[in-house]
Amino acid sequence: MIRKLIDIWLYSDSEPTEITLGLCCILFIPLCSLAELGCMPAFKICVGICGLYQLWAVTKGEIDMRVTAAALVFAMAVTTMVIYLVVVGWKDPMHYKWIVFILCAFGSLTRLLREKHYKNG
Repeated sequence: MIRKLIDIWLYSDSEPTEITLGLCCILFIPLCSLAELGCMPAFKICVGICGLYQLWAVTKGEIDMRVTAAALVFAMAVTTMVIYLVVVGWKDPMHYKWIVFILCAFGSLTRLLREKHYKNG
């Protein structure tokens, strides 16, 4: 069972995850950070643009664009977690959702890198 889960994690199609992560960057991160961290307009604009780019890259279907978008979303996920750690800490167990977000973004990025390597090699 563990081997099957690892294979699914490593080799499954990442497009549904990419769409979900893009939507999270557009809606979820800005709303959560507004409620807990305050305004931070530059951060919200950056994260929203990354989310829109992620959705656009998925619709284009070009592997290089998708890898770039996945890397940007992963960077935004890590940045969000760092901002939370610095500004409010992790007083609430709900803040661990950012680890899940990072793992999803990392998984999507690694699958896309593997796909890019397979297509180019």
